Amino acid sequence: DRVEKELIDTLMKERQVFKDRLARLEGEGEQIDAEIAAQKAVLENYSDAKRWEANVWQQMSPEAQEALTREAVGRQGSLEDFYYDM
Repeated sequence: DRVEKELIDTLMKERQVFKDRLARLEGEGEQIDAEIAAQKAVLENYSDAKRWEANVWQQMSPEAQEALTREAVGRQGSLEDFYYDM
């Protein structure tokens, strides 16, 4: 009877260890899901910003585009470097 009780106690302790591990893993899974959602939001915001930038660029006159390109080239060093970086 004592052996049975010890076996039951051991099994109950192991069960609790597994329950604790499961709870920790579930918490980690929720954290990973939250991180993934945050990264998706960052990517969506970046995509929205790039679309907005492309839209603004398309609406600019060729002269304004050239002026901005030349200004950027002045900061970049050379036209070749500027286009390479794009």
